[in-house]
Amino acid sequence: MWDLNRLRVWRAVAATGSVVDAAKNLNYTPATVSQHITTLQKAVGAPLYRRSGRGIEVTELGRRLADDSAE
Repeated sequence: MWDLNRLRVWRAVAATGSVVDAAKNLNYTPATVSQHITTLQKAVGAPLYRRSGRGIEVTELGRRLADDSAE
């Protein structure tokens, strides 16, 4: 069973391309957002993003998960 709140958090991260920006938009701390993503990645069994410089780059799987969970 998917945790809908974690999916909502992931969609915010994928949309902004930033854990910090997603946290601000959701009124969460960046640490809370990171914990949600870590738990979601464990459930999925694959990385949803890669670190890229100071930001992140969403993987193809991460993009599909964000898009498909919006419906």
